[in-house]
Amino acid sequence: MQAERVYRAWSIQLLLVSGPVATVLSILAAHAANTIIHFDAYRNGPPSISRAIVDPVIGVPFAYAMIVDALLIGGGAAMAIASYAWLVSRLLMPRRWHFVVGAIALAEAFAVAGMVVLSQFRTSPWQEWHDVGSYMLFFGHCVGIGLSGILARRVVVQMAGASQPEDRELVASVKWAPPHSWWVVIVGIVFGALYFGGHMLGDTLLFWRRLLTASIEVLLISYFVWYLWRYTKFVLLVSRAKAGPGSA
Repeated sequence: MQAERVYRAWSIQLLLVSGPVATVLSILAAHAANTIIHFDAYRNGPPSISRAIVDPVIGVPFAYAMIVDALLIGGGAAMAIASYAWLVSRLLMPRRWHFVVGAIALAEAFAVAGMVVLSQFRTSPWQEWHDVGSYMLFFGHCVGIGLSGILARRVVVQMAGASQPEDRELVASVKWAPPHSWWVVIVGIVFGALYFGGHMLGDTLLFWRRLLTASIEVLLISYFVWYLWRYTKFVLLVSRAKAGPGSA
C-alpha cells in the first residue's frame, strides 16, 4: 500500500510538472532556433512565437512538441478540475459552483485544443485557423484561470473555520490562487491591448512594440502553465483525502 501511495504521488507530480516545463522549453527553444536562423528578424523587431514558427525547420518540430505538451497540460488540468469537482461535492456547495467547475473544464479544453490548432496551422494560407487557435489558447486560459480563482476564493471562505489539520492544509493549498488568477487576467488584457492595438503606436516604435509584445507573450504563457503547476499540492492532498484515513 505504501508503494502504491508513493507511486500515485509521484505520478501526480510528474504529470503536473512535466506539462508546464515542456511547454515553456518548447517556446524558448523555438525562439532560440529562430534567433540563430533568422537573426535579422530579431534585430529589426523580435517576432511573436506565431512568426517564429512559420519556418518549417522550426515549426514542424514545434508542432509535434505542442501535441505532446497539450496532452500533458490537458491531463494536469483535468486532474486539478476533478479535484475541485470532488471538493465542491464534499462541501455540499450550491449547484452554481458545479456549473463553475464545468465552465472551467470547458474553457481549459478550448485552451488545450488551441495549442494544437495554432501549432499545426502556421503558414499564410492557414493564417485564419492559426489565429483561431491563438484566441482559443489565450481566451480559454484567461477565462478558465479567472473562474478557478473565484472558485478557490469561495473554497477558502467556506473552509475558513476548518478544525482538522488536513482541511487547513487543503485551504492553504488554494489560498494563493485568487490573487494570481487575477494577475493572469490582467497580464492577458495587457497582452491583448498590445496585440490588437499596438499598430496604433506607428512604425517608429516597431522594434520596442514587438519586443514588448513578444516578451509579454512568453511571460503570459509561462504564467498560464506556472498556475497549473502550483496546483500540484492541492491535487495531492485531494488524492490523499479521497483515499481515506491512513493514506498520508
